[in-house]
Amino acid sequence: MKTRNVAAWAAAVLAVLASAVCRGQDVSEEAGPMAQIVPRRALADYAKILSLTPEQREQAADLHQGYRAALGEAKNASNTEMKALVSREADGHVDAKPRERQQLTLAFVKKAAALEKEFFDDLKSILTTEQMARFDRVERARRREVGFRFAFASGAGVDLLAVCDSVGVNREGPAGEVLDRYETEADRALQGKETTLGKVFERAMMSEDVDGDPKLIQELVGEIFGQAFRVRDINKRFAREIMPLLGDEERPKFEREVRVRSFPKVYRTSGVETLVQHARKEAGLPPDKLEELERLWTAYSREAQGANERLASAVEAREEDVRDRFMEMMAEAWGGPPKEGEMADAFKARKTLDETYLEKVRGLLTEDQRDKAPVTDPIRYQDVAQIMGDFDEERIKDDGEE
Repeated sequence: MKTRNVAAWAAAVLAVLASAVCRGQDVSEEAGPMAQIVPRRALADYAKILSLTPEQREQAADLHQGYRAALGEAKNASNTEMKALVSREADGHVDAKPRERQQLTLAFVKKAAALEKEFFDDLKSILTTEQMARFDRVERARRREVGFRFAFASGAGVDLLAVCDSVGVNREGPAGEVLDRYETEADRALQGKETTLGKVFERAMMSEDVDGDPKLIQELVGEIFGQAFRVRDINKRFAREIMPLLGDEERPKFEREVRVRSFPKVYRTSGVETLVQHARKEAGLPPDKLEELERLWTAYSREAQGANERLASAVEAREEDVRDRFMEMMAEAWGGPPKEGEMADAFKARKTLDETYLEKVRGLLTEDQRDKAPVTDPIRYQDVAQIMGDFDEERIKDDGEE
């Protein structure tokens, strides 16, 4: 990758994949994490926290629908202006106002924030005094919803409250007091992260040549990752506190879930798993080959556990250098694995494992079955080495499109 392209990509990361150097025509994409919609699915969480009555739930849904409509109108209006700007740029016209595209994006961010505040103010208006006393928990839930979507560092996107819910930990049990403290401390860290990200976003948007200034990029990256590491460390500390308080059935589930959510780039569905799932359902293998397929999958799963643990640890150790070597590490990610070092060895071990078992599983298929199978490849270095954070695409997308 050329240095200029690395710088442009780095600037896109700073402005969170979408701002200062983006040339799209969707203002919400350029706004990135700075204008995240309140998702419809979050209403159920808010209703549970506030103990809303059925009538109040209907009122909340109506308020949310109005909020979404207003946000959609703001987005459409901004996109119309953005498309006009893009068209003028394509025709070779010079904009009269400097950074006009970026100013338009910032204006949309402010409008989205105002509409979100209006929605929550309207929601408060239908609550009883007793329910209002719990509204701070709704505000914290919203900050977790937003703050954990863009992790920037391994482990900084893990919501331990959500993990505990997913593995059946009783909040009223022994872990309850620890989780209460976690909710408060994580919230403070997420607020700090939000403030920093907002300042960095605006600075990146309004700097004349952020994509060509490696020193400025490194400075802004340091601010972002400093906050991300703070969130990560809080998660790690409280996870250690929670584990001894869990039962024998809950503890391994909790530990596994935290690990997987901390390193989604390492633990994402592998090519081997994709091919095995296809062979089970679509390939039409005879019983003896199905039996061999399951034996291979069991063996791969066992070996992958150790390989993934090693790779995750190497990824985490590598991230410690990001505040000083961001630009260099971005280039390295596209250049392929280094020739030596723990990251190189850990990646090679996992890639070799994938290659070995992909070949074995494909060997169970006929030529026609292989042709019909999905394209599957071993893990790629850039998939785990990119310093872009871990962004939860399923949670980021507009839930109106689900």
